[in-house]
Amino acid sequence: MLNAMYRFLISLSTVFWIFALMLGLMLAGSLMLPSNLSFFSGIDDEPLFGWLASNNDLSRTWWIWAIIAAIAALGLSTLVCTADFLMKKLTRHRFLLRITPQVMHAGVLFVMLGHLLTGSFGFKNDYTLQKGGEIEPLDGIRVSLVELDLTFDEYGLAVDWAARLKFAKGGTERTDEIRPSAPLYFGGLGFYFKSVAMEKEPQAVLRVSQDPGAVWAFVGGMLLILGGLGFIYARWKGGVT
Repeated sequence: MLNAMYRFLISLSTVFWIFALMLGLMLAGSLMLPSNLSFFSGIDDEPLFGWLASNNDLSRTWWIWAIIAAIAALGLSTLVCTADFLMKKLTRHRFLLRITPQVMHAGVLFVMLGHLLTGSFGFKNDYTLQKGGEIEPLDGIRVSLVELDLTFDEYGLAVDWAARLKFAKGGTERTDEIRPSAPLYFGGLGFYFKSVAMEKEPQAVLRVSQDPGAVWAFVGGMLLILGGLGFIYARWKGGVT
């Protein structure tokens, strides 16, 4: 039984079938989205597993859970395939050509780990802040809006905006400017200027996020690049190093 499962997991056909299943599930999801726009509208506004926990409707989220299960199966297959390779005796003959796919496998696993950590333990929330107002999003970090500068077009519509924010945590303070295309980072949190709310007085709409899987996903991306370049070089050199 275990031997049959082992052969199944290291089979290339298994990977192809998992990808085919994922494509089918994504197609089903794309067909469900147009008729459930209000339900899925907030899926990008918070970490995935947090959104799934607060929108526990399996009749509409089953395909997301199925995709997660398929990705988990793909990760397990990748892990077993890499372990199978590493347990075999390596020789100098065609070493680079044989090892680079495993480096890319490791990159894929790190990217999966990064997304899993962010989807499980990440933080994402929007705050509306007026001049002189203060928020405390996470970990004792206090953020106050010092100044809000707006640029209007000839029709009186805001086309650009900038804000000076004061950050404080413990005895550390910092004041800096934030723009839509220039986010700020403080205390492990990312601060993004989403838009301006035009109430009695203009208010800044900030998005605050924490991405615990970013480093792992970055490492995975670098491994994918290095493995891909190494594989191309090995093929170019004839696979012998």
